Amino acid sequence: MPRTSSAPHQVEDESKQPLMPAQDNKGKDNDIESQAMSEEETASAGHSNAERNTSHLSEEHGDKKVLEGHRKHRRYLTAGAQCCSQTFTVLQNLLAVPMTEALGTLTLTLVVGLLSRPAAGVDSLTTAIGVAAVLLAMINTGAPISGAHYNPAVTFALLLIGRVSPFRALVYIASQTVGAIGGAYLARGLAASDQLADPFLPEGVTGELALVEISFTYALVMVVIHTAFARAQQPNAYAGVAICATLVTGASLGAVMNPAVSSGLYVAARHKDEGEGGGQGEGEAGLWVRWMLPMAGGLIAACAFYVVNAAEALYPYGRASDGQHRRRPSQGERAQREGVTEDREALLSEATSFPPYPATSPPAYARTLLRVSCRARAYVTEFQGAFLLTLVLALSSSSSTPASPLTLAVSSGLLLAGLVFAGAYVSGGHFNPAVTLGVFLFRPRTKKIPRALAYVTVQLLAALFAGGLARSALGRGRCKKALPHRGVSHGYPDAWGAEAVFTTLLVLTILSQRPPGTQQQAYFGLAVGAVLTGGLLASASISGGGLNPAVVTGLYAWSADKEQGKGLWVYWLGPMCGSIGAVLSAWTLGTSGRSIREEKKGRWEGATEKKGGDREEEKEDNGGEGGKVEGGEASMEEGWEGSVEDREGKANQLGESQ
Repeated sequence: MPRTSSAPHQVEDESKQPLMPAQDNKGKDNDIESQAMSEEETASAGHSNAERNTSHLSEEHGDKKVLEGHRKHRRYLTAGAQCCSQTFTVLQNLLAVPMTEALGTLTLTLVVGLLSRPAAGVDSLTTAIGVAAVLLAMINTGAPISGAHYNPAVTFALLLIGRVSPFRALVYIASQTVGAIGGAYLARGLAASDQLADPFLPEGVTGELALVEISFTYALVMVVIHTAFARAQQPNAYAGVAICATLVTGASLGAVMNPAVSSGLYVAARHKDEGEGGGQGEGEAGLWVRWMLPMAGGLIAACAFYVVNAAEALYPYGRASDGQHRRRPSQGERAQREGVTEDREALLSEATSFPPYPATSPPAYARTLLRVSCRARAYVTEFQGAFLLTLVLALSSSSSTPASPLTLAVSSGLLLAGLVFAGAYVSGGHFNPAVTLGVFLFRPRTKKIPRALAYVTVQLLAALFAGGLARSALGRGRCKKALPHRGVSHGYPDAWGAEAVFTTLLVLTILSQRPPGTQQQAYFGLAVGAVLTGGLLASASISGGGLNPAVVTGLYAWSADKEQGKGLWVYWLGPMCGSIGAVLSAWTLGTSGRSIREEKKGRWEGATEKKGGDREEEKEDNGGEGGKVEGGEASMEEGWEGSVEDREGKANQLGESQ
């Protein structure tokens, strides 16, 4: 049954099947039409897309051109900026030193010209203090750049001792001269109708003028070399103070001590005189005198430095362990040294691998000069100090009216401060038999009797030599005014008491000072100079202000008459008694030579133990190369120092790392 019933339905379905192809054809036609329309739309859309892509590509191509133009412009700007920066750096390196020297000398000349005018109405001490104040500021400003010479005499002395090359010295002197002339004309413009004063005496070259200029230029240059350039004193914080203190001493007594400054003022004043119809007078000191006398002082200071510091003068850029000295490093060599890493191992390997700079054979006279320097350097330093202190007292009467007690006291105290800064590291800075006696009694184990007697002998000879020069230059009558005299109402006991009391203060101040180099005593020389100034002012009306047996003896031997010579014993007995009193006071206060020696010994032993421990650790760390490292350290300690700028900095870093 199911089969028969289902058959008709199947037939109907089969009968309906032929109608399907017609419907399919219509659908196909519709599909073809829609496909054609879609193809047309696609073609039109593709054409529009192509047009849009073409326009977009053209826009991108234009943008790329603009970007490339901007990039090129930026590269040009960067290259130009780099070129300008490099050019500025080169010009800065080339012009920094001469501009610093010119600016410093210009400032000094301006201040000297304005203060030395008659219309300024100031005395020589005020002028000296004003110039020194400006010089101190200029030294602190220009020392890191050019060394702050500001004086052809200083540059000339540094050239002689090998610290400045000839070409560099020529650039320095030319810059200083140009700056001085500019400062003189600036002072002339600011002074308006006021006449600039000629710093030199108008009557021409005299023995007095030559003695003042040569002596105090020598003192100034000597202090500059020993405080600012001697390697044994570096680094320090008192170089500028010592230089300015010495400048005040010389300037207060009429010395210029700077050929550039005096020449600039001479040119400006003479130009004004010629414009007004004037000219050079007969016998007036010319430019050659203004240059010759200070340069002579610089020459003497350089020669004295060769005797006092022969090793440093003969080996200005270091000495190798075999005794050979090293030449000035070239720029390439210095750049090579600066490229080395700054760690300790690199420094040690560098020290043992190759020498810093090529070595040359020392001159034939080097060994003889070194032997003389080792034996005579302390005595030469004492001679210089006693000689200059005697000259200050003698030249205080160089003008028509003697210097006031204030000028004499301030100039003597500041000169002593500068001399102590410059010479304490060599001889102890005594310059006074009373100080020598006090130091010998205070530390009897470190100062032997023959050395103390030699110090006193040298101080007396220096004072006698200075007194003889002053007598020949000024005459006996004028030197006689400089002698210390007792007050009218005071007798010998009063004079003896004043000399003893203030010498006690002076010697006690010296004994209480720690060795130079400690931070708390950076201005130890000022303390010594200040107590001398106060003592001279306080004792001037009682004993005349001696406080130095050698200085008073040098003046009395040449200028005093028999009546005045009878009172010379007061100026020996008073200071010597004061020296003994200072030693007793120092012992009473608890500051003994034994404690200082023990402190030094303890510091030395501690440093030695620490250094030995570091060496043992270095040997353990480096294994078989420990001997090489130790040998490198020993070679550096034996005298291998390198150049002032490169080798000493690395040696300091090595010491700090140890």
